[in-house]
Amino acid sequence: MVDTGATYTFLPGSMLRELGIVPTRTTEFELVSGETTRYERGEAVVRINGFAQVTPVVFAEDEAEPLIGVVTLEQLELAVDPVAGELIRARPRL
Repeated sequence: MVDTGATYTFLPGSMLRELGIVPTRTTEFELVSGETTRYERGEAVVRINGFAQVTPVVFAEDEAEPLIGVVTLEQLELAVDPVAGELIRARPRL
């Protein structure tokens, strides 16, 4: 799932640990409800549509649905086509 309202990519912590990804810091996040919570963060290589990029990842609860956040999309030069419901190439902006 892609969520352009989410800053970072959010993946189950157990999956990240199985891949050898280690937390490097803890960050406080604001949830949609307005509440705040803390999650561990690390970095991982994410591959989408044949493109790869090191990107921040958040260690979610093990039952959480994985989602790709806007930072990862922008790093991979991708955007969401809302009509087709798919990812498309996007030129970076300066």
